[in-house]
Amino acid sequence: MRYGENVPMDKETIVRQLLFVSGIPMQHRGFLYFHSLILEAASDPECDYEKALAKVAAIFEIGIPELDWVLRHNLYYAWEQAVGKNLVFGDKRMEPEEFVSRVLELLHQYYQPGK
Repeated sequence: MRYGENVPMDKETIVRQLLFVSGIPMQHRGFLYFHSLILEAASDPECDYEKALAKVAAIFEIGIPELDWVLRHNLYYAWEQAVGKNLVFGDKRMEPEEFVSRVLELLHQYYQPGK
């Protein structure tokens, strides 16, 4: 395998890589659980990010805005508990809102690799 090569990955590997990139430790199971469900729902080639959110929201019988809140809450919790004000992306320190935006941006890249 060469650097930058597009290699198929299972959902656990994708989530692990996402957590590594985002700086969130693996012990934050809430984040891992919800996102692995979304990755599973999004693994269908016909399923985009919005449809994946809808599928997972249906599992928990909650609306997409509530699910989005849960995901954001987990991200904030991870930020507060694990890395706090010391979080660095590249060479730049980030506040919680920047962190959440950046991780959600990464999630969208994983769910919609063509975009």
